Amino acid sequence: MSIKLSNTNRSAFTLVEMLVVITIVGILTSLPMVAIQNSRENTRNAKRIADAKQMQIALELYYHDNGLYPSSLNPGESLSSGSIVYMEQIPFAPTPNDGACSEEENAYTYINPYRLDYFYIDEEQWTYDNWDYDRNYYNIHFCIGEKSGGLLAGEIVASPRGLNNWSCGDMLLDYRDGQYYETVQIGDQCWMAENMRYDNGCSSTEWVSYSDEGWCGNYTELETLENYGKLYQWSAAMNYNASSSQGICPDGWHISSSDDWDAATTTINNNLSYRCNGIDGAIVKSLSSALGFQSTTSNECFPGNNEQTNNAT
Repeated sequence: MSIKLSNTNRSAFTLVEMLVVITIVGILTSLPMVAIQNSRENTRNAKRIADAKQMQIALELYYHDNGLYPSSLNPGESLSSGSIVYMEQIPFAPTPNDGACSEEENAYTYINPYRLDYFYIDEEQWTYDNWDYDRNYYNIHFCIGEKSGGLLAGEIVASPRGLNNWSCGDMLLDYRDGQYYETVQIGDQCWMAENMRYDNGCSSTEWVSYSDEGWCGNYTELETLENYGKLYQWSAAMNYNASSSQGICPDGWHISSSDDWDAATTTINNNLSYRCNGIDGAIVKSLSSALGFQSTTSNECFPGNNEQTNNAT
């Protein structure tokens, strides 16, 4: 008589089976959390855009009544003029910051551009008024982490032109120190239209003649930081890193090369609207000759201080 032997039935799992079950449970558990996190980020991005639109409406009402925009717009404070309140409380940007946005980029930063309006000559010395704020224009900079409301992820600028992703022609905000600069599109290039004012510690370096010690500062006491930016020795301009063309510039920008200059001047010279009186090569910018730093000439299309004839570019 033969007998068939068999293992006793066991209600147990192998190690592989247990790992598979744990993995599946983990995935199922994490899915709702991911959905919640995405939903919260979308809500924050939508609120940032809604906040900006509300501030724009308040600013336009303020401008309509006062003929200029306010000099400041601080989160937590109201926007008012006299007895009229245009916005009870300027909002704070939602936190945390999302996507690739930094904490500084996430905040609502309001700026008025500034301009040098005029100067005058004192009998004893050259003097002039510093930059003044242009309160006929404003920018509000902030950042969204994902595409929202028709806007792409990244830096957003609210201005009298509307609400858009940052583009060349908008003010460039340097989040490292809060300085901001005009920009200009030249062909396929975007250029800063002002000299850098960023200090990477170079102003504390002592000037040594005929030596690059990493100094930066003003050429004369008359050339203030706001008016002219800084002069940088080479090592300071390169941010003490000779292998990086970014140098002292903000992220995404670099010190212009010879090729950059050639491309810009070629574009300008080939565009008749930039030429003075249509003369080939007459594309020079006006100089600060009225302050005594350059020889003065009022001849058309010559370097000089005549804004109308010497400043086509």
